[in-house]
Amino acid sequence: MARVSPFRVDLHVHTRQGSLDSTIEPAQMVEHARVRGLAGVAITEHFRLWSTDEAARWSTLEFRVYPAAEVVTEIGHVLAVGLDRFPRTRCIDELAEQARIDGAALVLAHPFRAYFDTSHHWLLRDGPVADPVAAAARQSTGLVSAIEVLNNGCTAGENRLASELAAAINVVPVASSDAHTIDHV
Repeated sequence: MARVSPFRVDLHVHTRQGSLDSTIEPAQMVEHARVRGLAGVAITEHFRLWSTDEAARWSTLEFRVYPAAEVVTEIGHVLAVGLDRFPRTRCIDELAEQARIDGAALVLAHPFRAYFDTSHHWLLRDGPVADPVAAAARQSTGLVSAIEVLNNGCTAGENRLASELAAAINVVPVASSDAHTIDHV
């Protein structure tokens, strides 16, 4: 039986083309990702969606660039891969409907980032939560296809809770860099 090579895609990368907090140039990102053995990246810009022409410019037969967006919603940051246009909404229900229409996938990104460090986390806006995984599950079940369970900017405890959430709502766990600098790709 032939061995299948893993298909590794970083689903959470930002560039200077659409994220003011990124220092990554597209050419630099593509080269660095290819050297690291990735087959592609989803460019999850904060302010715009890459056009298909832009994505095609950096894509090859061996390496693919996917236009995507990181959208701030009432349940935190959501990666949207496969949308036809940048979302105008910040409402998770409306974003999920747009994703359904466009055939896109939604990934709840770093759902517990800063949960232990701040009272400003989206789960804590109404006060302390006895079971953060159950509370996040109530708000995200049926709306996302995957949960980012390994994120470069999260602590081990934050990533552990994210992994528990993915298992609780039975969605795909994914790992992403959330790169804003080239060394994080």
